[in-house]
Amino acid sequence: MKRFSVLFSILLLITTHVYSQSQLTQSNSKSDFDNLCGPPLANKYGNVKAVKIVYDLKSKKLYYLNASDYKNHYEFCKKELNYIDGMGNFLKRNYSIGSERKYLLANLNFFQSNDKFVLEISPTDLMEQNHIEQIYDLVKKSSFIGENIFFITNSPRLQNIENYLNEKILTISPFEIYGDLSYQAVSKYTNKGVLRFINDINARKLQFNTTDILILKSIPNYLPPVAGVIVTEFQTPLSHISILGLNRKIPICAYTKVFDNKELKEFNGKQVCFTVKADTFIIELDTTELVRPMTKNIDLKLNLKVDSLIDVEDLTSASFPFVGSKAANFAELYHLSKTAEFKTPECAFAIPFYYYKQHIEKSKAERLITRLIEKNTKNQKLIKRDLKRIRNRIERTKINESLIFAINNKIAANGNYKKFRFRSSTNAEDIDGFSGAGLYTSKAGKLNSKKKSFAKAIKSVWASNWSDQAFYEREFYNIDQTKVAMGVLVHRSFPKEKVNGVAITKNIYRKNSNGFLVNAQLGNENVVKPSPGIICDQFLCFPENSNEIYKDKIVIDVITYSNLNDNKLVMSEDEIQNFANQLDIIKKHYAGDIDKWTYTRLGYDVEFKIDGKTRQLYIKQVRPYND
Repeated sequence: MKRFSVLFSILLLITTHVYSQSQLTQSNSKSDFDNLCGPPLANKYGNVKAVKIVYDLKSKKLYYLNASDYKNHYEFCKKELNYIDGMGNFLKRNYSIGSERKYLLANLNFFQSNDKFVLEISPTDLMEQNHIEQIYDLVKKSSFIGENIFFITNSPRLQNIENYLNEKILTISPFEIYGDLSYQAVSKYTNKGVLRFINDINARKLQFNTTDILILKSIPNYLPPVAGVIVTEFQTPLSHISILGLNRKIPICAYTKVFDNKELKEFNGKQVCFTVKADTFIIELDTTELVRPMTKNIDLKLNLKVDSLIDVEDLTSASFPFVGSKAANFAELYHLSKTAEFKTPECAFAIPFYYYKQHIEKSKAERLITRLIEKNTKNQKLIKRDLKRIRNRIERTKINESLIFAINNKIAANGNYKKFRFRSSTNAEDIDGFSGAGLYTSKAGKLNSKKKSFAKAIKSVWASNWSDQAFYEREFYNIDQTKVAMGVLVHRSFPKEKVNGVAITKNIYRKNSNGFLVNAQLGNENVVKPSPGIICDQFLCFPENSNEIYKDKIVIDVITYSNLNDNKLVMSEDEIQNFANQLDIIKKHYAGDIDKWTYTRLGYDVEFKIDGKTRQLYIKQVRPYND
């Protein structure tokens, strides 16, 4: 069977003590690293293998651990070095400063993408500079790598002492590691389909089937329902394609060299099985029957009886049947902010479904919607034509003047804000089993402006309920299109934000472990779909009370830095620590009473901003992270 995969091999000579089968042996075989290495506990980059290292400060012995025998440093120290305390105290003592430390702990990583061996310590480890230099020198002298070994400055603490380290150590930044990567696993699944190389995803005549596996140079704003994707552009964990891939359970990866691979192009137009793994993807011919994956039916809640604007203080999580999930979740944030150290955008209120329903009836768009659904056609050209007609009817029909009058009055009573954000809030988004990320539109409106009137903004949001991507995604999930309604969440806008970003309240790189993943960027540069060539901050942060290991520490595990901020984090360490603490509060509030194991597995997608004038933290959105 013909097969293609992106794989790599690692060869390394180690001429030191290697722990194998509970005995110390000398080894200078080329296969030493392969025999010892395994995947890192936290696979933040992909295409990396690691060997764990322990240096016993008392006996002055260095050990390279066999990954198949020891999952972590603690297991080795307990079994082979007779360490008698529990794992919690082991990490607390050996990640600290002072005489309690018994061991120096590190990983020796090999990055296939840039052919570099990199020594790494945990960002939680407060290892002093002299100890860093000591273990670096030991590994340099005892291994085949010699002078070519790098030390990664994977935290602000290490970055701050980088100039001092450089006097004796060859350092490398996370940004350099990230910039050299050629492969990224986005969603690790297996599916069958017909492979298609697409040079221009936006070409008008292109039509896609749910059984297509697309190879793309760039990602459109919306990914049609397909069986899998390989793209040349790296994705952030909360990009629309990442979210859609996880929700749909389809394989997606990024491979920068995919269009240059002649061997892979031989599969173009053929039916294949496509698998995405952490370090590689595999494509092999497969002629068995193609079956579309089953999706569970999602029952939508709909209440059209509420016929007035509702202040955020009068909304709760139970309000979603008449204002939509986004507005209801926002209300919970608002109430939580009263006792937490974050704010929600001011002058917030919701326009319920009632007004949307009134408008589509008045515009006669509802008739077109009914006809489209009754046709039950699979012709993409006809569907797109009908959807455009629906949107045009909604946007061209005059809005109810009493609604605009009520909005103006509410705004006048709630401060001096002139610019507002009108955000989609349907009953078919931000719910368990269906994220709806990127399907609908949010628009800006300005008080007393003709060009950016409130009426235009509201109608654009309503019309986006019938965008191509929204319709097709709901069809894919067997959602009853007749029950979909659009509410609008309104609040003041942020024309001068200093930082914007998104977070996932779980550690997606290390299963059942603490940590929240954050993507952050300067100003209003989009972190979900950044401009070409733009990289945002990506790091893991940890709430202070999540574990004794993190108490009285600011722990930030940097994956890469923003290239708009001179490769430095766009938030201060104190701001990041406060954000981690607030994310912990939010997660516990929405999750309710759960055990600690469920806590680590559960995630929420949180959108935030930092105000340009005050650097106040604002939380704008929270929704389930449906991985």
